[in-house]
Amino acid sequence: MIILDDFQQAEKLTIVKYDGIRETKTFPFDINGFEYKIREDEKCVKLGLTSSYINTADTSIDTISLIEKNLKK
Repeated sequence: MIILDDFQQAEKLTIVKYDGIRETKTFPFDINGFEYKIREDEKCVKLGLTSSYINTADTSIDTISLIEKNLKK
């Protein structure tokens, strides 16, 4: 079982294994989720890569389209 104290802004999750042993993992909450994409893109630029298997050109274009669509509202 996985327990999230605050699903929308989770900074901690607890894993409860079949034997009842609990393991808690913590990680910082970022603002909106785009931070992960930005970090991946930044890593690729630093490595001199022109694309990422995580953030393909198509997903980047889709993301930019969504952002532009929401800015026009």
